Amino acid sequence: MAIKEVIITVLDADGDMSYSRSVAHASVGDTINFKAGLSTAAFKLTFATALFNEGQLLESGGPTASATGTVKNGSPTGRYYYGVSALYTVTNLWYNDPGCPEIIVK
Repeated sequence: MAIKEVIITVLDADGDMSYSRSVAHASVGDTINFKAGLSTAAFKLTFATALFNEGQLLESGGPTASATGTVKNGSPTGRYYYGVSALYTVTNLWYNDPGCPEIIVK
């Protein structure tokens, strides 16, 4: 069972975002660690389908501003898009990316 990492970063006051993996390939039982990047204080991830054991909403927490999801048993193969809301420390504003990054379950 693999462990993948995705770093979510708000780049500027326009709300441009980057992801260390904009596409992450995973299998049942794999763990994906989501972390906030530079100048990004917190984030919320919303999935249309409950891909993870932890549910459809993952929120960063603690001093590391991270969240972890484990692909649950019975998840069908396919693409799972998710929306991202992230807090940019420079402006103290939340910015949204409604459905760009994806996880592909193989």
